[in-house]
Amino acid sequence: MKKLMIPLTLSTYAIAAFLILSVYIDKRWPLYSWLIAAIVCFLLSLINIIYAIFKRKEDGIYRDSLIFKLILIPFFIFNFILTILIISTSVFSIFTAFFFASLPLILVGALTVLYAYLLLLSTSIYSVKVKLRNIYKSKNPIKDIILVVFHFIFILDVIAAIIFYKDYKKRLSMENNKGDLDYEKRQD
Repeated sequence: MKKLMIPLTLSTYAIAAFLILSVYIDKRWPLYSWLIAAIVCFLLSLINIIYAIFKRKEDGIYRDSLIFKLILIPFFIFNFILTILIISTSVFSIFTAFFFASLPLILVGALTVLYAYLLLLSTSIYSVKVKLRNIYKSKNPIKDIILVVFHFIFILDVIAAIIFYKDYKKRLSMENNKGDLDYEKRQD
């Protein structure tokens, strides 16, 4: 997971940096760099989702998923603000003489939302896969199913990742305590 998520996170923040640079620098290279970073992020997100589906190793999945979700929160906030600006600009230009200029803006707004959702999926798919595979072992499968659904909804995915991680840590501590008790019984 880390092998794919680290470049994905870096390229995600490169998108924001190049977009900001393209506003302040009157050259074309930041805009082209932004486009390249966006394509790289899109491809890395798809590769990450496919890799997660076929991955066998499950150590640290909940922790890593939560860490990357938390690291990407500023990007999601930036993306949300940018999307609102793009969509509001396009809506206001629909009623003016710049109607045809608003169509590309609507497309860009839709693409930013699509990319953000793809990024959400690429950070959620690992936890969802593990939880669905182990849901029959769960003490509370209804709660786990609801949390899996939350992984597909913005903001609620972070809450679900925190709950999954806390449950995982609780289960590990219970297993460690059980192992300590078994060891003490064998010593007696």
